[in-house]
Amino acid sequence: MTPHFSLLSWAWRFVRPLVPVFLKALSEKGQNVKKLNPTRALLVGAAALSFTAASASAANVGGDLYRNNINERRIAELHPPLRPKVRAIIKDLEGHKDQDGNPLKPIILEAWRSPTRQRQLLKRRVTTVTWGFHCAVTPTGKPDALAADIVSFPQFWDAPRPFWMKLAACADAHNLGTGARWFGKKKTSARDLANFNKALANRNWNYQGRVGWDLPHVQANGVSIAQARAGKRPVFK
Repeated sequence: MTPHFSLLSWAWRFVRPLVPVFLKALSEKGQNVKKLNPTRALLVGAAALSFTAASASAANVGGDLYRNNINERRIAELHPPLRPKVRAIIKDLEGHKDQDGNPLKPIILEAWRSPTRQRQLLKRRVTTVTWGFHCAVTPTGKPDALAADIVSFPQFWDAPRPFWMKLAACADAHNLGTGARWFGKKKTSARDLANFNKALANRNWNYQGRVGWDLPHVQANGVSIAQARAGKRPVFK
């Protein structure tokens, strides 16, 4: 084993447990990063540096393995019939290439979300509802999420437009809803949605028109938030 590989391996073993802290911060769209104390900020920074060291072979292999592990853990928090659909979206995205010809690396930042966390995000204006599809649970109180937030590694929320367009197309292909269509109630919303749908139908990955406000979000169709909260679950095709 070369000294370079050995050093990277040692560093990865040290920092790897900190990566979930970094991912948790990112899943709140950076809202909590500003509130971190200096020590925790340093830990988050160390995790970020380690997790983005994909240029070295050792870190690249470890990063992919860890990304896959994160995805499977998040998928396990989903409503069982939804799991294969989200897993298929991940696989489909991995079959696409970025602008440099490299396979996309989708990662699920969040699936199940506690009601407490949902309320915190509402206060930070990251969400618009007090209880959402992320918060669904089984009758016994176990995670049964009906939504997942998927971003691109290593850009996360700053992924280029083609990634978000491809994510929306994959959601459509598996009969799931996408936050890329959430335009709110602005006067131009209907026109913006029509333009977005046209671009998606034409596979215009570089579309530069307006897109919905929650690009990473994919969710089950067929039930309302109120119905999901009451325990109703959609029938998946």
